[in-house]
Amino acid sequence: MQASCDVFHKRPRNRDSLPSVAMGWGKIGVMVELDWETRVRRNFAPGTAVHGRVSSISAAGVTVQLAPDVEGLLQPGEAGASPLRLGQWLDVVVISIDPEGHFVALARKR
Repeated sequence: MQASCDVFHKRPRNRDSLPSVAMGWGKIGVMVELDWETRVRRNFAPGTAVHGRVSSISAAGVTVQLAPDVEGLLQPGEAGASPLRLGQWLDVVVISIDPEGHFVALARKR
């Protein structure tokens, strides 16, 4: 069995890993699982600068992975002139959150 400090390790072990945001502290100090909307609003509020990885590129835009279960969409006009590639790390800013569609709108950080 893993020690509790290993299970809830918050810092990435290396540059390629993304932080886990699936857990949070409850009112009585017990770790509880949070729903998608709560986790995203806490960690990726509009205006927040985020470092994410390009997970897919399509005509609709560039999908950027912000956390293991959170992805955002960078519109084609926001992607910039330089070509992007899968796995590339980007600095982006959260524009808006749609909790019903599990959608995070992003803009390229300038």
